[in-house]
Amino acid sequence: MLILLGNSDMQSAMLAWQALADQLADNLLICGGKGHSTSFLVENVQQGDSLSGIRTDDKSEAEILYQVLRKNFSNNPEKVFLETPSTNCGSNAHETLCVVKQKALKHSLVILFRMPPCN
Repeated sequence: MLILLGNSDMQSAMLAWQALADQLADNLLICGGKGHSTSFLVENVQQGDSLSGIRTDDKSEAEILYQVLRKNFSNNPEKVFLETPSTNCGSNAHETLCVVKQKALKHSLVILFRMPPCN
């Protein structure tokens, strides 16, 4: 299972989606509610020429990232799960575990994916 932690970087989302397409994982879980990165993510989406039509109003980071990915790639949506309530990194971990248990997602290896912050 590949877990994409919510953030404002479009490249991390694209790389995670490509990893799913390349079958590096069976499922993709996109985590992120509304937190400190949400406004930056919305700004990046609004500035992206190829991202017109993506709805950001009142959407979680996971929902926005999912829309970005669906617009740019054609993977099986049944392999993608969203965690939308979390508001910070600690909450991401807790809420992600809840989704894994609730959806009974099988996993023998978990890959956490997030781009490092730029300095």
